[in-house]
Amino acid sequence: MVAALHHVSATELADLEHLIDCDVLACSDDRAALETVLGLIQDLGTRAFDAGPLVNAIALESLTPVLLYLNRRYKSPGAGIRLTNL
Repeated sequence: MVAALHHVSATELADLEHLIDCDVLACSDDRAALETVLGLIQDLGTRAFDAGPLVNAIALESLTPVLLYLNRRYKSPGAGIRLTNL
């Protein structure tokens, strides 16, 4: 099992005309499954990162309400996150 894309806006995922404009974090306890998912996400044209074991998925899921708030507050169609200095 791999947890990924929780913090990527549905607007970003639904628009097949452009690349996903944020970084994607993924968590898993299964190294092979994680590597497969990271590769698939990279095939979508965005950066993908190993965010640790599956227990960390709760932190990724917790980003969703914050991003939804930012979308409403700043009238954004789909705020995302970008990691720096990696």
